[in-house]
Amino acid sequence: MTTSGDRRELRSTVRRDAMVTLLVVGLALAALDDITTDKSTGNFLPERILLAVCAVWFAFLAWHLIRAGQRGLGGASLGVVALGAVVQPGLGPGLAPLWLKYVAYFATVGVLGWFVLLGGLLAWRAWRVKPRGFEERTS
Repeated sequence: MTTSGDRRELRSTVRRDAMVTLLVVGLALAALDDITTDKSTGNFLPERILLAVCAVWFAFLAWHLIRAGQRGLGGASLGVVALGAVVQPGLGPGLAPLWLKYVAYFATVGVLGWFVLLGGLLAWRAWRVKPRGFEERTS
């Protein structure tokens, strides 16, 4: 049996996950912007490390969703993280053909879009769902 305190704690956890996810997407967008718009010929190691850290958070979130019974969202999120990891080497300057760079860029933007939607969904769930046993007073 779930108590009102357990549900409040769950809401707090979901709200935290939503906010962290949206923050991580912002960081990933900043790293992606540096990699794709800078005219430097460097390897963009700090930006790529930041993208890897973001991917770790997204994978953790996906695993957390799976363990919480949201297998569809969690499984799709793991697949999206894998897609992002596969296309990441094609980002930025390098020897990759131009068409591969476009595929990598748009796939990465799609990955980040997925996690914006997921973060929004989690935030909506956290604020929409009231703990059981909580009744508003009408008087």
